[in-house]
Amino acid sequence: MTENGPRVAGTAAKLAELFGDEAIGSLYGPEAAKLYDIVNRHDPVGIKELLQAAEGTSGPVLELGCGTGRVTFAFLEQGYEMVALDLSPDMLKVLEHRLTEPGNEAYADRLEVVEGDMSDFDLGRRFDLIIITGAAVWENDAAQKAAMFECVRRHLTEGGRILIQIALVEGFEESDAQAFENVAVFTLADETSPLLCTLFDYLDPSAGFRCYSVLTHRVQDHAVTSTKLYTGVVHPVPREVLEKDVAAAGLRVAGWTEIGSNTDVVSPLRVRVHQWLLEVTR
Repeated sequence: MTENGPRVAGTAAKLAELFGDEAIGSLYGPEAAKLYDIVNRHDPVGIKELLQAAEGTSGPVLELGCGTGRVTFAFLEQGYEMVALDLSPDMLKVLEHRLTEPGNEAYADRLEVVEGDMSDFDLGRRFDLIIITGAAVWENDAAQKAAMFECVRRHLTEGGRILIQIALVEGFEESDAQAFENVAVFTLADETSPLLCTLFDYLDPSAGFRCYSVLTHRVQDHAVTSTKLYTGVVHPVPREVLEKDVAAAGLRVAGWTEIGSNTDVVSPLRVRVHQWLLEVTR
């Protein structure tokens, strides 16, 4: 999340005023990271396409914005060596804890975990394949995104490839489109207790950001015992803008493969999001 952008917007901004700073946390913090893993660990979107596109790759694979390892473990299960980078130490703690789970211990020798900023990192080596998935690209504003692609180019071998699983949000094609918001309510449970979760997905194309917030009420013995608001900001852009960003870094778009939209997967949100696999080369 960029420090220059809005930290919270839409209905969530009013909730932040209501509950106060003590109730607000980052989507990438310790509690939210665990919830993220519960919700996303078994999300299959893009996994098959990424593995198919990666066939024949030699050497370690670099994954940027690895989160809690949704894609990382899918590749480890297929025998790949992985270098997993993420800015959030709390996300990485969850990922590393997964190595202690039954059946995962053997992966430790093939996984290198790196805490770092995808827009400013130097690993001192190059990779035949670099993967960026989920909303990781959108975590960067325009300047950070340009720096990210420059870092990626420096870490890519000649003839190497970048695979980007990207969600393109309808409504961001027109920069003057009006802001809109989607709200969804669901329950889930972690190791402590059930949680009532309300998602606020606020999109403002004219300002170039999407604020994704989750309000959680922890419930014990039929009573709410704590309330937290986790929030983060991303910066989606239209497909044409992303292609220009790629070209500006001296990289080339090799092709787009449509994975599908969120109408094909279980999702509490009603925003129209189309999933694509973008292949980039030097």
